[in-house]
Amino acid sequence: NITNTTAAHEKYPAWSPDGKLIAYFSDASGEYQLDIQSQDGKGDVKSFKMTGTVFYTNPRWSPDGKKIAYVDNGRNLYVLAVASGPIEKIDSDELYVPGPFRDIFSDWSSDSKWIAYTKVTATQFKKVLLYSVDEQKSYPLTDGLSDASEPCFSHNGKYLYFFASTDAGPVINWFDQSNEDSRKTSSIYLVTLQSQTPSPLAKESDEEAAETKKEEKADVKGDMKKAATSAELKIDWDGIQDRIIDIPVKAGNYDQLGVSADESLLYVERADNG
Repeated sequence: NITNTTAAHEKYPAWSPDGKLIAYFSDASGEYQLDIQSQDGKGDVKSFKMTGTVFYTNPRWSPDGKKIAYVDNGRNLYVLAVASGPIEKIDSDELYVPGPFRDIFSDWSSDSKWIAYTKVTATQFKKVLLYSVDEQKSYPLTDGLSDASEPCFSHNGKYLYFFASTDAGPVINWFDQSNEDSRKTSSIYLVTLQSQTPSPLAKESDEEAAETKKEEKADVKGDMKKAATSAELKIDWDGIQDRIIDIPVKAGNYDQLGVSADESLLYVERADNG
């Protein structure tokens, strides 16, 4: 018990990336605020006054531990600077959907410079957007003609993956019994974030390459690995929607998309009845 409080609600704890701190929401002051304290419960608690619609959830630390993203019950997405405390409102849904909260946030890029999230549009379809922390600006990735969800970055900074459904129209309206006999399916999509990054599914050439020395091959691989782990994420926005491809996995009832450390895709498949 790191808080030892008897008259306060404390919710949604989240470890910092280095495991030293825990962030959580507390109403000890009378209204919910974000508290950060040591994981051993010792030392002072650092508190941040919230600027949203009273109730908050899902604090998500950036990989560098300098920022925390969270949402409120008014369908707004925020990012907070841990050191200085300013809070930036990133975006909000155009349409309110049922439930106490909606997890608008999806993923941080590995360099902590970008946030991938979804926004409910007026058609009830969700659209994928990427927010630049440095520019304090959002860029739309999908066009809103499909119901897109759960975008996540690859660790090497080359790709972004997400689900999208092109048959969600009949079932997206939550208050309509005429959709009982319809089913929504999703496919997995990939976008190359840089224009020079080749598609991992591009057809291979049948032309044979000239032989090279083994030492040269080793050097090239080492340089590529070093570049992939050290460079900041760069996104080429010109023609980015033309670089979206579907991954050859049969459409289904999918959720919980993620990327493992070895760049494997992870997801859960559910039966039609959930």
